[in-house]
Formats: sequence, C-alpha cells, structure tokens
Amino acid sequence: MVERLAQQQYRRAIGSITSVSINIYN
Repeated sequence: MVERLAQQQYRRAIGSITSVSINIYN
C-alpha cells in the first residue's frame, strides 16, 4: 500500500512538472 501511494505521488509530481514545462515552452 505504501508503494502504491508513493507511485501515485510520483506520477502526480511528474504530470504537474510536465504540464508546467509544456506551458513554459509553449
């Protein structure tokens, strides 16, 4: 369960970072 929670947070962080970088480069 802890590993799943960490994976969700990890994916969420990556998604927010990628969206921010896309907004910056666009």
